[in-house]
Amino acid sequence: MVWGRDPAKTAAFSALYGCTAAGSVTEACANADVVCCVTDAKEPILLARHLRSDGGPVHVNAVGASVPFKQEIGLDLVEAAAHSNGFFTDFRPSLEAQVPHKATPH
Repeated sequence: MVWGRDPAKTAAFSALYGCTAAGSVTEACANADVVCCVTDAKEPILLARHLRSDGGPVHVNAVGASVPFKQEIGLDLVEAAAHSNGFFTDFRPSLEAQVPHKATPH
């Protein structure tokens, strides 16, 4: 399942790759085991409340925002991840640029 900010681009992507276009972030993430957030968003798009409501584990890849003026995932999600045993980053300076006082990855 895929969701995007531009419904026309989302429909084209889903047709090309044979997946379902979701109508919202919540719909796209409601039952997902893996969520890939790949945007150039300046404001958070993915929040903790968008993830599975059944309490099951979710792997989130936050790929797009890596500079201080972009942030695709909400601080609530970063904080929730930081309190779990599975919070990792591949490049700590990018994480710290967005959430310097909240980030404590492994």
